[in-house]
Amino acid sequence: MFLNANATTDGEKSPCGVTVASGVSTDQGLVRRGNEDSYIARFPLFVVADGMGGHRAGEVASAKVIEEMSTHIPHGGFADSSDVLAALYYTTRSLSELGRSEGAPGSTMTGIVFSTHAELPCVRIFNIGDSRVYRYRSGELTQLTVDHTEYQELCALGFVESVFPEVMPRKHVLTKALGAGFGASFAIDQLTLPAVTGDRYLLCSDGLHGEVSDEVIMHILAGVQEPQEAAQCLVKSAIEAGGRDNVTVVVVDVCEAWPSSSSAEEMVIDADLGIVDGDTLPEDRAARWRTLVQMHEDNGM
Repeated sequence: MFLNANATTDGEKSPCGVTVASGVSTDQGLVRRGNEDSYIARFPLFVVADGMGGHRAGEVASAKVIEEMSTHIPHGGFADSSDVLAALYYTTRSLSELGRSEGAPGSTMTGIVFSTHAELPCVRIFNIGDSRVYRYRSGELTQLTVDHTEYQELCALGFVESVFPEVMPRKHVLTKALGAGFGASFAIDQLTLPAVTGDRYLLCSDGLHGEVSDEVIMHILAGVQEPQEAAQCLVKSAIEAGGRDNVTVVVVDVCEAWPSSSSAEEMVIDADLGIVDGDTLPEDRAARWRTLVQMHEDNGM
């Protein structure tokens, strides 16, 4: 699917624009009874949401994410920054209203939206939970989002699986999500980068990265040219690796972006990543992790 945002005047190319191609694939996997993932792939908005809650509550929550985001970000052209902020705000508020207790419906959300900054086309990345955005560029795969899990917090504090086997059971315990009893106080991570011709973006639920290594993901993104075929190959790999969860993949190729600037290619326009450290962790969890570290040190481990 090819889409572009290059408004023209009298047939002339606009001074700022982008052309993209995208592909989508999703599967409920081999274990789950239904698929609680939802997605949208309609320029300028691309989102993957992984619902949770059981009894189809997760399906409702992830669908609500897509409904709110697509309602507040018009399709067809570049998104205004104000529209993006409004979409994130109303999505967070709407999901928090689904329930405020433990076990309430909730969802992760990860995505990109094409916008402009200083007359340059840009990609605005946003994330909450453990769904991910990757960028494949010139043979390198980069994870652009930070997982909001206890496992990530532990790793940031110096735990490693080989020394602290307690880390592994925390791998999929979320510390931030939309709804799910978390309320509306958590900020959604945001990062804005220039849109660069040739970049390939991958959005996925944890049903992909929980089953398939980054090396295999990179191999598929590098070797499969068409985004729709690449998305299908990634989902197939997740199913063949066990398919223990729903899996959803969106692949977005930046076919052309103009104007281009070598200085802009590595420039971070705006970043508000939720870096996990002792200052940003909720104090009860931070204290618990530090206590565990101290216990190991006292025991000479």
